[in-house]
Amino acid sequence: MVQLLSIVNLIITFLFLALIARAILSWIPNGWNNPIGQFLFKITEPILQPIRNVLPRTGGFDLSPMIAVIILVILQRFIGKLIGT
Repeated sequence: MVQLLSIVNLIITFLFLALIARAILSWIPNGWNNPIGQFLFKITEPILQPIRNVLPRTGGFDLSPMIAVIILVILQRFIGKLIGT
């Protein structure tokens, strides 16, 4: 069980880093026109789209990455308590 939780924790860390990289890439013109940008989009969009569907429109400012990061941090802390770290 601990190994499974450790793997889930590692996946959460990867998603956290992917969300941060996506946010940084969004500041770069044509950042989505390369394989790394497309990979980050494919990995993070399934997480962000459901959050966007729930959040009210904020007029061009996307809060979904921030909400996703908060959710991932909460999950990681919960898993850390289960593992005992």
